[in-house]
Amino acid sequence: MRKCLFLCAVFVLAGLSGCKPSYPRAMVPDAVKKLVKKEYGLDGEAKLVGETLYLKIQLANLITTEQKALTDILKKVQGASLTITRVSLSSDAKIRFLVLVASHPTYKLHLRIIQRLDDIKYYLYQKISRSDYEDRLVLEIDTSEDARYGDMDRMDRELTMPEFVGRLVVSQMNMLSRNNPFLGIILGSIQLRYKDFRDGELDVELTNKLTPELFSFFEDTLIKQAEKINKKYLGYETRKVKVSGKGADFTIKVGTAPTY
Repeated sequence: MRKCLFLCAVFVLAGLSGCKPSYPRAMVPDAVKKLVKKEYGLDGEAKLVGETLYLKIQLANLITTEQKALTDILKKVQGASLTITRVSLSSDAKIRFLVLVASHPTYKLHLRIIQRLDDIKYYLYQKISRSDYEDRLVLEIDTSEDARYGDMDRMDRELTMPEFVGRLVVSQMNMLSRNNPFLGIILGSIQLRYKDFRDGELDVELTNKLTPELFSFFEDTLIKQAEKINKKYLGYETRKVKVSGKGADFTIKVGTAPTY
Protein backbone atom coordinates (compact mmCIF):
# COMPACT_ATOMS: atom_id res chain seq x y z
CA MET A 1 0.00 0.00 0.00
CA ARG A 2 2.74 2.48 0.89
CA LYS A 3 4.58 1.69 -2.36
CA CYS A 4 1.39 2.43 -4.31
CA LEU A 5 1.12 5.83 -2.64
CA PHE A 6 4.78 6.48 -3.39
CA LEU A 7 4.00 5.96 -7.09
CA CYS A 8 1.08 8.37 -6.71
CA ALA A 9 3.50 11.06 -5.61
CA VAL A 10 5.69 10.43 -8.65
CA PHE A 11 2.72 10.76 -11.03
CA VAL A 12 1.55 13.92 -9.31
CA LEU A 13 5.00 15.48 -9.66
CA ALA A 14 5.05 14.70 -13.39
CA GLY A 15 1.54 16.02 -13.95
CA LEU A 16 1.71 19.25 -11.98
CA SER A 17 5.00 20.70 -13.16
CA GLY A 18 4.33 24.31 -14.11
CA CYS A 19 0.59 24.12 -13.39
CA LYS A 20 -1.33 27.04 -11.89
CA PRO A 21 -4.09 26.55 -9.28
CA SER A 22 -7.17 25.09 -10.99
CA TYR A 23 -9.61 24.56 -8.13
CA PRO A 24 -10.87 27.40 -5.91
CA ARG A 25 -11.76 26.31 -2.40
CA ALA A 26 -15.51 26.15 -3.12
CA MET A 27 -14.92 23.78 -6.05
CA VAL A 28 -12.61 21.32 -4.29
CA PRO A 29 -15.17 18.74 -2.94
CA ASP A 30 -17.15 18.58 -6.20
CA ALA A 31 -13.95 18.34 -8.24
CA VAL A 32 -12.76 15.39 -6.15
CA LYS A 33 -16.10 13.59 -6.48
CA LYS A 34 -16.29 14.10 -10.24
CA LEU A 35 -12.71 13.02 -10.89
CA VAL A 36 -13.02 9.87 -8.74
CA LYS A 37 -16.21 8.93 -10.60
CA LYS A 38 -14.88 9.74 -14.06
CA GLU A 39 -11.43 8.17 -13.75
CA TYR A 40 -12.05 5.23 -11.42
CA GLY A 41 -15.81 4.59 -11.48
CA LEU A 42 -16.09 5.25 -7.75
CA ASP A 43 -18.93 7.03 -5.99
CA GLY A 44 -17.33 9.17 -3.33
CA GLU A 45 -18.29 11.70 -0.72
CA ALA A 46 -15.85 14.59 -0.36
CA LYS A 47 -15.77 17.37 2.18
CA LEU A 48 -13.38 20.17 3.09
CA VAL A 49 -13.48 20.95 6.80
CA GLY A 50 -11.18 23.83 7.64
CA GLU A 51 -7.79 22.66 6.37
CA THR A 52 -8.70 18.96 6.20
CA LEU A 53 -9.85 17.41 2.91
CA TYR A 54 -11.85 14.19 3.25
CA LEU A 55 -12.76 11.60 0.65
CA LYS A 56 -14.90 8.61 1.58
CA ILE A 57 -15.46 5.70 -0.79
CA GLN A 58 -17.11 2.30 -0.47
CA LEU A 59 -15.46 -0.80 -1.90
CA ALA A 60 -17.87 -3.73 -1.86
CA ASN A 61 -15.19 -6.21 -3.01
CA LEU A 62 -12.61 -5.25 -0.40
CA ILE A 63 -12.83 -8.76 1.13
CA THR A 64 -11.58 -11.24 -1.46
CA THR A 65 -9.16 -14.13 -1.93
CA GLU A 66 -8.65 -13.48 -5.64
CA GLN A 67 -5.35 -11.79 -6.38
CA LYS A 68 -6.56 -10.00 -9.51
CA ALA A 69 -9.60 -8.61 -7.71
CA LEU A 70 -7.41 -7.46 -4.83
CA THR A 71 -5.00 -5.78 -7.25
CA ASP A 72 -7.88 -3.95 -8.93
CA ILE A 73 -9.17 -2.76 -5.55
CA LEU A 74 -5.76 -1.46 -4.50
CA LYS A 75 -5.49 0.38 -7.82
CA LYS A 76 -8.77 2.12 -7.07
CA VAL A 77 -7.62 3.09 -3.58
CA GLN A 78 -4.38 4.34 -5.12
CA GLY A 79 -6.38 6.29 -7.70
CA ALA A 80 -8.58 7.87 -5.04
CA SER A 81 -5.50 8.95 -3.09
CA LEU A 82 -3.97 10.34 -6.27
CA THR A 83 -7.14 12.34 -6.95
CA ILE A 84 -7.28 14.18 -3.63
CA THR A 85 -3.55 14.86 -3.87
CA ARG A 86 -3.84 16.28 -7.38
CA VAL A 87 -6.76 18.51 -6.50
CA SER A 88 -5.10 19.73 -3.29
CA LEU A 89 -1.88 20.64 -5.07
CA SER A 90 -3.85 22.42 -7.81
CA SER A 91 -6.04 24.46 -5.46
CA ASP A 92 -5.64 27.88 -3.91
CA ALA A 93 -7.37 26.56 -0.78
CA LYS A 94 -5.24 26.16 2.34
CA ILE A 95 -5.25 22.39 2.80
CA ARG A 96 -3.12 20.78 5.49
CA PHE A 97 -4.31 17.18 5.76
CA LEU A 98 -5.75 14.60 3.36
CA VAL A 99 -7.97 11.84 4.77
CA LEU A 100 -9.07 8.94 2.56
CA VAL A 101 -11.58 6.48 4.02
CA ALA A 102 -12.34 3.24 2.15
CA SER A 103 -15.09 1.18 3.80
CA HIS A 104 -16.72 -2.18 3.29
CA PRO A 105 -20.50 -1.76 3.77
CA THR A 106 -21.14 -5.29 5.09
CA TYR A 107 -18.19 -6.03 7.34
CA LYS A 108 -17.82 -2.47 8.70
CA LEU A 109 -14.17 -2.60 7.70
CA HIS A 110 -12.44 0.77 7.47
CA LEU A 111 -9.17 1.56 5.73
CA ARG A 112 -7.93 5.09 6.42
CA ILE A 113 -5.01 6.82 4.78
CA ILE A 114 -4.04 10.13 6.37
CA GLN A 115 -1.34 12.35 4.91
CA ARG A 116 0.02 15.80 5.57
CA LEU A 117 0.15 17.80 2.35
CA ASP A 118 3.47 19.40 3.29
CA ASP A 119 5.04 15.94 3.56
CA ILE A 120 3.92 15.18 0.01
CA LYS A 121 5.41 18.48 -1.15
CA TYR A 122 8.66 17.79 0.71
CA TYR A 123 8.98 14.50 -1.15
CA LEU A 124 8.05 15.98 -4.52
CA TYR A 125 10.72 18.67 -4.12
CA GLN A 126 13.24 16.12 -2.82
CA LYS A 127 13.53 17.59 0.66
CA ILE A 128 12.89 14.14 2.14
CA SER A 129 13.66 10.63 0.91
CA ARG A 130 11.21 8.02 -0.29
CA SER A 131 11.53 6.02 2.93
CA ASP A 132 11.03 9.18 5.01
CA TYR A 133 7.92 10.02 2.99
CA GLU A 134 6.52 6.51 3.57
CA ASP A 135 7.24 6.81 7.30
CA ARG A 136 5.04 9.92 7.45
CA LEU A 137 1.95 8.08 6.20
CA VAL A 138 -0.84 7.12 8.61
CA LEU A 139 -2.50 3.82 7.68
CA GLU A 140 -5.35 2.60 9.89
CA ILE A 141 -7.35 -0.60 9.47
CA ASP A 142 -10.13 -1.50 11.86
CA THR A 143 -13.69 -2.75 12.20
CA SER A 144 -14.59 -0.65 15.22
CA GLU A 145 -17.85 1.27 15.27
CA ASP A 146 -16.93 3.05 18.51
CA ALA A 147 -17.12 6.80 17.95
CA ARG A 148 -13.76 7.29 19.66
CA TYR A 149 -12.01 5.39 16.89
CA GLY A 150 -14.23 5.94 13.87
CA ASP A 151 -14.80 9.67 14.22
CA MET A 152 -12.61 10.39 11.20
CA ASP A 153 -15.14 8.48 9.09
CA ARG A 154 -17.85 11.05 9.86
CA MET A 155 -15.83 13.77 8.11
CA ASP A 156 -17.14 16.45 10.44
CA ARG A 157 -14.05 17.91 12.09
CA GLU A 158 -10.67 19.37 11.32
CA LEU A 159 -7.60 17.26 11.99
CA THR A 160 -4.94 18.88 14.18
CA MET A 161 -1.19 18.48 14.05
CA PRO A 162 -0.94 16.83 17.52
CA GLU A 163 -3.58 14.27 16.55
CA PHE A 164 -1.84 13.54 13.26
CA VAL A 165 1.46 12.91 15.07
CA GLY A 166 -0.24 10.73 17.68
CA ARG A 167 -2.02 8.67 15.03
CA LEU A 168 1.26 8.34 13.14
CA VAL A 169 3.03 6.84 16.17
CA VAL A 170 0.19 4.32 16.57
CA SER A 171 0.10 3.55 12.85
CA GLN A 172 3.86 2.96 12.59
CA MET A 173 3.75 0.70 15.64
CA ASN A 174 0.91 -1.35 14.20
CA MET A 175 2.56 -1.55 10.77
CA LEU A 176 5.57 -3.35 12.25
CA SER A 177 3.60 -6.54 12.87
CA ARG A 178 1.81 -6.26 9.52
CA ASN A 179 5.01 -5.84 7.51
CA ASN A 180 7.23 -8.24 9.43
CA PRO A 181 5.78 -11.77 9.84
CA PHE A 182 8.25 -12.59 12.64
CA LEU A 183 7.19 -9.56 14.66
CA GLY A 184 3.60 -10.47 13.86
CA ILE A 185 4.10 -13.87 15.45
CA ILE A 186 5.80 -12.39 18.50
CA LEU A 187 3.21 -9.68 19.07
CA GLY A 188 0.28 -11.87 18.05
CA SER A 189 -2.91 -9.86 17.63
CA ILE A 190 -1.72 -6.98 19.82
CA GLN A 191 -2.50 -3.67 18.14
CA LEU A 192 -2.87 -0.12 19.40
CA ARG A 193 -5.73 2.33 19.02
CA TYR A 194 -5.27 6.06 19.19
CA LYS A 195 -7.29 7.85 21.89
CA ASP A 196 -5.74 11.28 22.47
CA PHE A 197 -2.53 13.29 22.34
CA ARG A 198 -2.00 16.49 24.29
CA ASP A 199 0.85 18.19 26.13
CA GLY A 200 3.33 15.58 24.92
CA GLU A 201 1.33 12.62 26.32
CA LEU A 202 0.00 10.06 23.85
CA ASP A 203 -3.00 8.08 25.10
CA VAL A 204 -3.47 4.67 23.45
CA GLU A 205 -5.49 1.53 24.04
CA LEU A 206 -4.48 -2.10 23.58
CA THR A 207 -6.74 -4.35 21.49
CA ASN A 208 -5.44 -7.51 23.18
CA LYS A 209 -3.79 -8.49 26.43
CA LEU A 210 -0.06 -7.85 26.75
CA THR A 211 1.71 -10.77 28.44
CA PRO A 212 4.51 -10.13 30.99
CA GLU A 213 7.01 -11.84 28.65
CA LEU A 214 6.29 -9.29 25.91
CA PHE A 215 6.24 -6.18 28.06
CA SER A 216 9.90 -5.15 27.72
CA PHE A 217 9.97 -5.81 23.98
CA PHE A 218 6.71 -3.92 23.48
CA GLU A 219 7.92 -0.99 25.58
CA ASP A 220 11.27 -0.69 23.80
CA THR A 221 9.68 -0.98 20.36
CA LEU A 222 7.10 1.70 21.12
CA ILE A 223 9.81 4.04 22.44
CA LYS A 224 11.82 3.59 19.25
CA GLN A 225 8.84 4.39 17.04
CA ALA A 226 7.97 7.49 19.06
CA GLU A 227 11.60 8.70 19.01
CA LYS A 228 11.81 8.26 15.24
CA ILE A 229 8.72 10.39 14.70
CA ASN A 230 9.87 12.96 17.26
CA LYS A 231 12.77 13.79 14.94
CA LYS A 232 10.40 14.45 12.04
CA TYR A 233 7.99 16.84 13.76
CA LEU A 234 9.82 19.09 16.18
CA GLY A 235 7.48 20.88 18.55
CA TYR A 236 5.06 17.92 18.66
CA GLU A 237 7.28 15.37 20.40
CA THR A 238 5.86 12.45 22.33
CA ARG A 239 7.30 12.45 25.84
CA LYS A 240 5.02 9.89 27.45
CA VAL A 241 2.72 7.11 26.24
CA LYS A 242 -0.19 6.14 28.45
CA VAL A 243 -1.32 2.57 27.71
CA SER A 244 -4.71 1.24 28.84
CA GLY A 245 -7.20 -1.47 27.91
CA LYS A 246 -7.28 -5.27 28.34
CA GLY A 247 -6.06 -5.01 31.91
CA ALA A 248 -3.23 -2.63 31.08
CA ASP A 249 -2.69 0.64 32.92
CA PHE A 250 0.84 2.00 32.69
CA THR A 251 2.82 4.93 31.31
CA ILE A 252 6.00 4.71 29.24
CA LYS A 253 8.52 7.53 29.25
CA VAL A 254 10.03 8.16 25.84
CA GLY A 255 13.80 8.23 26.14
CA THR A 256 16.61 6.16 24.71
CA ALA A 257 15.64 2.60 23.85
CA PRO A 258 18.21 -0.23 23.71
CA THR A 259 19.27 -1.64 20.34
CA TYR A 260 18.55 -5.31 19.67
